[in-house]
Amino acid sequence: MHCKLRNPYFRIQMARKNKIVFETEITCMVNWAIVSQLKPYQLAYRINEACQWNLYRLKNLNPGARNKTIGFALFTYQRDEMKPEFYLISLKENKNILVKELKQFDFIIQVRLPDEDTIWDAEATMQRIKSIENVLGVFDINIDSLKSADMLFFDKQLDRLEEEIEPVKRKKITKLIK
Repeated sequence: MHCKLRNPYFRIQMARKNKIVFETEITCMVNWAIVSQLKPYQLAYRINEACQWNLYRLKNLNPGARNKTIGFALFTYQRDEMKPEFYLISLKENKNILVKELKQFDFIIQVRLPDEDTIWDAEATMQRIKSIENVLGVFDINIDSLKSADMLFFDKQLDRLEEEIEPVKRKKITKLIK
């Protein structure tokens, strides 16, 4: 498990502006890399069945400003605020790769814990995911040593605001058929 205390004051640089953000949150996370040829929605469905979760889709994870058309599937689930929050992140979209150092893997499950003392059965959860048909492997990884892993550190508060909601479109009937 990886636990890291964020600096309570850190500086965000934006086009000639410095903005200081106050944050005292302790980030504890576990990252599992998954090898599977399933589509993101298929894997999310099978994980929901195996783990009794309810993963739901957020907006695609965008790798940055360099290419606006690429988006990597992102799903999340949390039973309640004192339980772990799970993210399923697709590492591949067509021939694009989110984190180059993880090109041999297809997905990441990121488990964010509310604090260091959170009790949950990581081994049983990992075994349930390993038992899913068409999942070839699940590996515990440390993403701190990866150069381009910053894509996997996204703000979970902003993600909730950007949930994908597609409005239902209805057509008006303008002609009557006789």
